[in-house]
Amino acid sequence: MYIHEYQAKGLLNLFNIPTLKFFVAHTSLECLKAFDYFGPIVIKAQVLTGGRGKAGGIRIANTEEEVLEISSSLLGSTLTTHQTGDKGVKVFKLLCEPIAKIKQELYLSFVFDRKSESVIVIFSSVGGVEIEELAKKEPSSVRKANIDPSVGFTSAKLFSLLNGVTLTQNIKNQLIDIFQKGLNLFFSKNLTLLEMNPLAILEGDIVVALDCKMNIDDNALFRHPDLALLEDYNNYDPIELKAKRKGLSYVALDGNIGCMVNGAGLAMATMDAIQLAGGKPANFLDVGGGVSDEGLDAAINLLLEDPRARVIFINIFGGIVRCDLVASSVIKAYKQSAFRKPTVIRLLGTNYEIGHEVLKSSEFEFKIAETLEEGAGMAVDLVR
Repeated sequence: MYIHEYQAKGLLNLFNIPTLKFFVAHTSLECLKAFDYFGPIVIKAQVLTGGRGKAGGIRIANTEEEVLEISSSLLGSTLTTHQTGDKGVKVFKLLCEPIAKIKQELYLSFVFDRKSESVIVIFSSVGGVEIEELAKKEPSSVRKANIDPSVGFTSAKLFSLLNGVTLTQNIKNQLIDIFQKGLNLFFSKNLTLLEMNPLAILEGDIVVALDCKMNIDDNALFRHPDLALLEDYNNYDPIELKAKRKGLSYVALDGNIGCMVNGAGLAMATMDAIQLAGGKPANFLDVGGGVSDEGLDAAINLLLEDPRARVIFINIFGGIVRCDLVASSVIKAYKQSAFRKPTVIRLLGTNYEIGHEVLKSSEFEFKIAETLEEGAGMAVDLVR
């Protein structure tokens, strides 16, 4: 789960990691209030993407007129960055903070690495918007250390990150404190990413996190109901949001064949089969191996309501879930829905013969496939 910069900074403050004071604004007049308090300010679009600065989403306002002009142009606009693609993301709120007098920009991040089964700490004495390019051109300037969760952040790891870096002992002491608190935050809140860029040295030799990106493990949210409340629904695809609220794994795609499958591997194979047959899937939808009647109803209705899905392909392997139950749920959904779409159904596994009979005896003309390849071909033909 991604959260906004202002939310991430709130968590940093909770763990006593220093940031600048900030104010979150939803209107231009609220930005003006921040200007009255701070003086000249930095106005930052609060969107769940990187690359805001280069896309014009972070701007400096030195006067009241600039505050009103910048904030009004950002609020309600669509910000397009190298990460969002052409679609972009809409700006609903802004973060306002005083302009920092920066002496040096650093970089610090903690990221969960599945390959090494550890947390990797990444540090560079050169931070800022060009950190990705720097890592490519001068990899030696970016230092990494693996942290075993059972051992923690040892003195040896700290030494390897800071050894040879030209910083005063005062700065290094502050960094060590931030390293340790950051790791505590990372594990305590089940994060998968904590990135402070820039982690800046200000006048007076004070180290603060000027920007922060934070991702939380969705699978751990049951431990943190307070963090679950931070999720922003504004930039969700409407169908994706409805699926999320029903507990379904759904990702919107740009095709026109709606897919409903049980099992992530089978869902991927189904999408591949559609592509090989010359079609394009409209979504990834995995209802899971032990899906309930309610889950099946919700999934089918999602596809019936999705304007992108001109044809539906239901591909079920009945292990725990019974194929006759799937067939009955499809018929029930069609009877209750105001929408009708050409539908291909392939059932295999528990009670699949009964499921076929249920479908054939219904009032609807479903296309029944015996194999994955046949079903994908039928769906593509129906679209054509």
